[in-house]
Amino acid sequence: MEFLFLRHAESMGNVQGIMQGRHEYGLSESGLNQTQLLFKYLTQTLFAKRDPTHIYCSPLERARNTIAPFCQHQPELPYSTHEDLVEVDSGILSGLTWAQAREQHPEVCTAFKAARDWGAVPEGESKEVLWQRAERFLAQLQQTHEPDSLILVVTHGGFIRACLSVLSGIAPSEKVFLCIDNTSLSLAGIQGERRYVRYINDTRHLQLCDFQPEFAP
Repeated sequence: MEFLFLRHAESMGNVQGIMQGRHEYGLSESGLNQTQLLFKYLTQTLFAKRDPTHIYCSPLERARNTIAPFCQHQPELPYSTHEDLVEVDSGILSGLTWAQAREQHPEVCTAFKAARDWGAVPEGESKEVLWQRAERFLAQLQQTHEPDSLILVVTHGGFIRACLSVLSGIAPSEKVFLCIDNTSLSLAGIQGERRYVRYINDTRHLQLCDFQPEFAP
């Protein structure tokens, strides 16, 4: 069984530097352009010979709008939204820029910067809980679908990092950050007791737009 993880296209929250969490934000103009380049790549290259057997999508608007052109083109493909695919909860910092957060919650920002874990933020979701959510979702797919299935999972950067970490054996306590850019694709799988990762953060389909990696160390 293989999982193709797709992060949503650039949102207005991304453009404005907002910690989005589970708040709703539509796609930016650049994000809409990214969805068209993604659609072309999926239909003409990646899925030219083999379609996914099922599409699971976060219920948040920025994820649903990212995959909408492909779903409209392939209406026969099974499609479901799944609550486990929402973004990691950034708690009371959700909806704020970092500058706003530092002004309103300076002590919380200091704690978060030290921990690099949303669990340090009141009402936030810890890495441990996020990893458990990812493990639960992957286990459910194994129980629901055939071993030769190809599942397209449309979700958010935090959840993709958690899924890939679970599949790679990276514990939530490890100081490892997997870069997952907007509209990027990552392919991993499970074969029996063996888990594997084929590639992470592929953005080759975005070469025709003004794409810049989001994470700078």
